[in-house]
Amino acid sequence: MYRDVEFGLGIPEALIHITFEGFQLPWLSTLNRMGYFQNQPTILPIFLICGAMIWGIWAIKSPFKRVGYEQSIAKNDENK
Repeated sequence: MYRDVEFGLGIPEALIHITFEGFQLPWLSTLNRMGYFQNQPTILPIFLICGAMIWGIWAIKSPFKRVGYEQSIAKNDENK
């Protein structure tokens, strides 16, 4: 995330920074500047973990069944 579009070239400068410096997460950059990391950690694993979690939420079926859910679907199919 890069928000400094009011100075320099504007929006194209933000694209240049993202292209040459890579993706940046503001909270991770802040922790890096505060000295919690010796080097800037890579963001790709964070993106992959978050993507896998989101995929898991949508793709994995819930083991809990809602009471009456199948019956209401059957009734809706009969009414069509």
